[in-house]
Amino acid sequence: MKLRGTYQITRFTNPNKSKSYRVIGTTLKGVRVRENYKTETEALARKQQLEVEALNTAPEKRITTTRLTPEQEAQAERAFADLGEYPLPLAIRFFLENYREPVNQITVKNAFTEFIAAKKLAGLRPASIKALDCRVGFLNKKFGDKLVSEILPAHVNEAIAQPGVTEATKQDNRRSTSSFFSWCIAKEYCVTNPAKKTSRTRSTTDDTEPAILTLAEVRKLLTAARDFKNGKLVPYVALSLFSGIRPTELARISWEHIDLDAGTVTIGAKLAKMRQRRIVEFVQITERNKKGKEIKLPPNLRNWLLPHAKEKTPFRGKNWRKDFDALKRQLGFGNPDLLPRRKKKRETEEEKASREKLKPWTPDILRHTAISQHLAYFQHEGKTATWAGNSPDIIQRHYKGLVKVGDTQDFWSITPESMENKIILLSSKRAA
Repeated sequence: MKLRGTYQITRFTNPNKSKSYRVIGTTLKGVRVRENYKTETEALARKQQLEVEALNTAPEKRITTTRLTPEQEAQAERAFADLGEYPLPLAIRFFLENYREPVNQITVKNAFTEFIAAKKLAGLRPASIKALDCRVGFLNKKFGDKLVSEILPAHVNEAIAQPGVTEATKQDNRRSTSSFFSWCIAKEYCVTNPAKKTSRTRSTTDDTEPAILTLAEVRKLLTAARDFKNGKLVPYVALSLFSGIRPTELARISWEHIDLDAGTVTIGAKLAKMRQRRIVEFVQITERNKKGKEIKLPPNLRNWLLPHAKEKTPFRGKNWRKDFDALKRQLGFGNPDLLPRRKKKRETEEEKASREKLKPWTPDILRHTAISQHLAYFQHEGKTATWAGNSPDIIQRHYKGLVKVGDTQDFWSITPESMENKIILLSSKRAA
């Protein structure tokens, strides 16, 4: 590359066969010079004039105070020449934000395999492993051959935004992917977490009231559960409705965690969602007798569980999912868009009409019903939060005012006997 401020003379023949002398070069300011002269003397004079101008300009540059070495000055000049009109600070900022210098080079595919293996070794629950495998797997499928250090926020956005998923699911994917990159930083596979630089949208879930069952639907559900296959689903339904235990926790507990005499369910760290141990007490309400004296009623949950305690009916036994779906369908709940799986027989018009009338079954609807009823009865978000394993803020924002105060006494009084319209005489001795 020719240096600025240097010039040379070239000789060439014009189309009319005359001779010319051309002065070529570039000024210190980057202006290109290309001038023709008839004689060599004129060209030489012009060349000397340009060189003198360069010499007169150069001292101004040399006396500029700088900490740069001559080599760094040359690099800076080349940088300004390459950038053209773009400002140097902007180029430097872009470089710092996007350049990825790996400590240990590894592809996303290999890092993902190590990540899942490490989580299994750490004792993460199978359900959590499955979720990570699916959510981080989107990134692996799209960019598995790239180095972990090459992944940019744009790549993360493309991976988490799967077609047809809700905004809440996208945020779940983003959080799982962020967990993967945090692990990669600890392994020195990258120096930054690109998932943390992606946009976070506010979920509309917080603005939606939890769906709960009405008192009539609760009675209908318990009646159907009692009559379905010798009541095999009663323990699960009763615990869900009257203890508010999460479905994921109910899938792990057994009868050894239930103390019918003490009226408690112990949710150990291995069973709890956040691995935080808690004890769920059976709800015991009071009512006034004919003399106006308050007496405590036996917890209705104990009445529902007692007939099954001796046989230790599994809370989620064999074919539980199929049976529970059938039970919900009896109550008019299900997926109206889910076609029946049949190989030979097609769906009849009557069956289609029945399917399309089904109401969607909201996940955790039994737990939401229990929490709403508990808060309505005790009117204390702190007590309900401890009972349900939530924060008082969540209880206050999501569950307040969902249940009529007049219905809550009836809810906690529903027992197998009351379902049969039997009159139960409660003495103070029995109530104690």
